[in-house]
Amino acid sequence: SQAKAIDISVESYRRCLEIRPGVPFIYRALLAVLWEGKKYQELLEASKKAIDDNPGSKVDFIEYHSRALDALGRTEEAVKY
Repeated sequence: SQAKAIDISVESYRRCLEIRPGVPFIYRALLAVLWEGKKYQELLEASKKAIDDNPGSKVDFIEYHSRALDALGRTEEAVKY
């Protein structure tokens, strides 16, 4: 099922980040899968970590952070980004 495939992908990307912490393209892939799976709280947490770990590339992650905030009903916070 799609939900199972998403869970497997999320776990795989998280393991990749354990091996190679902070790698931007791994974060981008993880965030895309979390968005696809509608895992908004996890997306919020992962995008915040991606921003913190990659301040020079934060523009790559802000959109996902804002999307997660909006999906969680925190639209006013999302607009600040």
